[in-house]
Amino acid sequence: MKNITRILIPVFMFVLSLTNTSVFAQVPGNDLICNATSISVGLGCTQGTNLNATITGSPAVAPCWNPASASNDVWYSFVASTINMTVSTDFSGLTLNNTQVGVYSSSNNTCNGTLTLVGCGENGGTNVTNNSITNMSLVIGNTYFIRIDGNGNSTGTFCVSAYDTYTPGSTPCEAQIVNPNNSSCSNLNGNLATNATNPSASYPVLGIDYGGCDNETNQVGAWSTFVANSNSVTLTNSSGGARDYTFFTGTCDNLQWISCTSVANNLTTLLGGLTVGNNYYLLTTLQAGATTTGINTTHCLTNTIPCTPPTNDNCSNALAVTANVLYNVTNYCATADNPPLLCSGTLQNNIWFTWTTPANWTGLAFFQLFQENCRNGSTTEGMQCSVYTAGVVCGSAANCVATSNTVTANNVNIVWTPTPGATYLINYDGYSGEVCNMNFEITNTASVVVVSVNSPTICVGDSVVLTATSNATGYTWSTGQTGSSITVSPSVTTSYSVSATA
Repeated sequence: MKNITRILIPVFMFVLSLTNTSVFAQVPGNDLICNATSISVGLGCTQGTNLNATITGSPAVAPCWNPASASNDVWYSFVASTINMTVSTDFSGLTLNNTQVGVYSSSNNTCNGTLTLVGCGENGGTNVTNNSITNMSLVIGNTYFIRIDGNGNSTGTFCVSAYDTYTPGSTPCEAQIVNPNNSSCSNLNGNLATNATNPSASYPVLGIDYGGCDNETNQVGAWSTFVANSNSVTLTNSSGGARDYTFFTGTCDNLQWISCTSVANNLTTLLGGLTVGNNYYLLTTLQAGATTTGINTTHCLTNTIPCTPPTNDNCSNALAVTANVLYNVTNYCATADNPPLLCSGTLQNNIWFTWTTPANWTGLAFFQLFQENCRNGSTTEGMQCSVYTAGVVCGSAANCVATSNTVTANNVNIVWTPTPGATYLINYDGYSGEVCNMNFEITNTASVVVVSVNSPTICVGDSVVLTATSNATGYTWSTGQTGSSITVSPSVTTSYSVSATA
């Protein structure tokens, strides 16, 4: 993860003598849009501050801000990687807990282009109510600028992330995962996929005829996927009406058509000739080419194979995880075991992890659970989580440093200050028994780089020392030099930048 900080060194042809000295509060390096900090897309947030930031006069503030005024705004930028994206400041554990967000496109993809507001955030957080979650439709490959301000005159630290707006069922590559098994049909058993193509913005018109029972070009549909664990599965349609099911194999970006079957409500069809271990995809649409948008799609996949609990189903088998490593996990077929109980919520189908903080760890830990692919689709309650106090072990009483029980499928973001060398027990559980596949990672606080100079002005031929300070492990300057301090002798007013690698 990189943070870019810039500093401008003015060069004068004279030396200014001062009879007294004034100390000015240092503004953030990304106080202006043309010094916007570039953030990566995907997992991970970039920590920042708007303390001592100044007001940006143009463009006008985002209209959803209440009050509609800026006080201490700072800027970030990112390049869109998907059409539907989210910018979030919904992270707990930091000092600015009332953020306002505006996201702007640029006519030429630079800070000097004409800016157009494409996203506006005011409140709406699930981890911190008054922080912002902003969803937008963007152009892949274009650069966008994020403006973050505190409501009113609020200042402090925050974290910002940009990521794919993950909506299970909306596209083949975000298809709802279903697990065929011999249990009764329910979300809890993982073999039932329930979805409603609402809001319609998350489920675009298909735009393609997939060779189904009708021409699907103008229809809205929902996607599901499963890995075959037998040579056939029985599909039961329980959507409340007849549905068309178009069946594919291959990969999400290279589908290979197999068949299409119309199935009446509460009736079944057999999907045979499967190869164990292969991925299969189902597109559910209305019959007769109907173009209704907010449709319910519910189906169950059953066979004779029982489910197998994950290896970390029991606390005694908690999976040891490492910071800065991406994990994809599931609570499919998990059962409840305790103690310790959840610090927030009731256990139904929980899984366990353990993390030992590296001895050289400094600052906060960011625990991020994202891209929850849950069986209950767009109405899912998602996962709840407890991070227990260092030293809590299996069989002991619950005592937590951080919890999340957001009752939504939004990303779970927990921040706390871990003790170096200490071991933490972590518990995931599905809210109301929800079953989800999800990604998570534990990361360190992104470096906030402060650059200082040993002289505010210099004469031609003189030198100054630039020093970068953060919790980073390395620095690279725009001059090509490395290290936390460099000496420069500019002959004209020059801008220097440094990238810090945490």
